[in-house]
Amino acid sequence: MLKKSNLYDYQKKSVKFILKNKSAFMLLGLSLGKTIISLTAIAKLIKKKKVKKVLILAPLRVAQSVWDKELSNWEHLQDLTLSKMLGTPKKRLEALNSDSDIYITNIENTVWLFKQKESSKFDMIVIDESSTFKSYKSARFKALKKLIDLDQFKRKVLLTGTPASKDIQDLFPQLYILDKGERLGRFITHFRNRYMSENRYGFGYTEKKDSRKKIFKKIQDVTLSLRTEDLLDLPRKVYNILETVTLQGDLLKQYKVFEKEFILEYGEDIDDSIVASTKVALNMKLAQFCSGAIYKDTNINTDYEVFHELKFDVFDEILEQHEGENILLAYNFKHELDRILKRYPQAVAFNDKSVDEWNGGKIKILCIHPASASHGINLQHGGRILVWLSPTYDLERHLQLEGRISRIGQKHTTLYYNIVLGGIEREIAKKRNKKDVKQVKLLKKLR
Repeated sequence: MLKKSNLYDYQKKSVKFILKNKSAFMLLGLSLGKTIISLTAIAKLIKKKKVKKVLILAPLRVAQSVWDKELSNWEHLQDLTLSKMLGTPKKRLEALNSDSDIYITNIENTVWLFKQKESSKFDMIVIDESSTFKSYKSARFKALKKLIDLDQFKRKVLLTGTPASKDIQDLFPQLYILDKGERLGRFITHFRNRYMSENRYGFGYTEKKDSRKKIFKKIQDVTLSLRTEDLLDLPRKVYNILETVTLQGDLLKQYKVFEKEFILEYGEDIDDSIVASTKVALNMKLAQFCSGAIYKDTNINTDYEVFHELKFDVFDEILEQHEGENILLAYNFKHELDRILKRYPQAVAFNDKSVDEWNGGKIKILCIHPASASHGINLQHGGRILVWLSPTYDLERHLQLEGRISRIGQKHTTLYYNIVLGGIEREIAKKRNKKDVKQVKLLKKLR
């Protein structure tokens, strides 16, 4: 069992920051130990009688297995008790009504939880992956905001490594949870007036010059930013963007016509056509076309038309190049998974049981969707290669999934392959990378 003396210096520094600040914005990179940092601070606060009942909101998989496992691993945490408010409403209510030091539930239960009278007993809140509260319009934020406005929590800790994966507006709700709008404004309109400019015709907002610099200055006193690259000696990462295969000939013509006309005709029958009703729908279907198939009905993701297998041809080359190695294969569309499983008999779809099998070296190709395994999953023992069959706009999921294999315990150089066919895929990758550059600058500024 690990002892408190086993904490790294940066972890001790983080604990002190939480103890010193009643509101703490902890921007901690992957594998830095945000769970043990938080639990150590919680244990100290409960021992000193600064808080009595602690609420933790976390992604489902993290709530199910990460926090209680960490409790059992450390000697100085053995006196803490934890209740999991998971499962059916009846089971959640039983856990809520139990007598424990710490109560944890998945973020999706936020609205339900704050409707229960017993939720008034919490005097400290920890949000694991606070970026899940980045939408000020979400029901979960609105439910929590009511309690923030009532000053229910004496202590507030937000944990994330991706605070602004979309743009700086992501910071507004997170900071509101910490200070009721003291630093960045009480309303989103105030925030936008100070730091954003409305785009032409009212479509979205753009950062004003020096906005980030002003925001950094405002939030620096409650923020601690630590980057994995600066603190852990992890194996080197190698990135490969593969554009060796592109749309050509008839496929390129189909793509161009679809892009221009919003309709794609692919057969002789009058019904052999796919229509995009809006620009957003078109972009989604263009991305599907690049992936090799398109769903015929926007609202029913079951029946699809296959146009090409170009992505798989590139993946075949990767398999040949890394013969004998296990590969993590990320997909975006359900039809990609269907086609992968048909083409590669050694491929396995990700599920709860597959984690141990993968880490035990028993799975050659593990197919994984970034939404299903971006938090709380350790995959570093099963392989070192991640292949993105198609790019994703979502920077947070992209970084989190990459971090599943690049973490403590990985002994080899990690390889990342992004298969990009051009067209809209190039734009998707470009926009995501642009977000990444901005976020890295943000994290460095707040160090």
